[in-house]
Amino acid sequence: MSSRRRSAHPAIPAENREAITLNSTDSALSLTDDPDAQTVQVSAQVTKARRAAFKAKLAQLGTTMDAEFNRCIDEVLAR
Repeated sequence: MSSRRRSAHPAIPAENREAITLNSTDSALSLTDDPDAQTVQVSAQVTKARRAAFKAKLAQLGTTMDAEFNRCIDEVLAR
């Protein structure tokens, strides 16, 4: 697996990425007019919420995301 970070969401085909990137100065289009853009926006909000909840849970446990990732990596490498 590559350690390179992906620059775009893997579920969005490359040819559609530009189509969902709306120009904020274009008043003819808005997120409410495009159901696909709404879906992407909601997906991003859900991802942010899940990440925040995960970080909060880790904070309760007294660890960090990096420490948790390292622990998972160590478990996989130990197999």
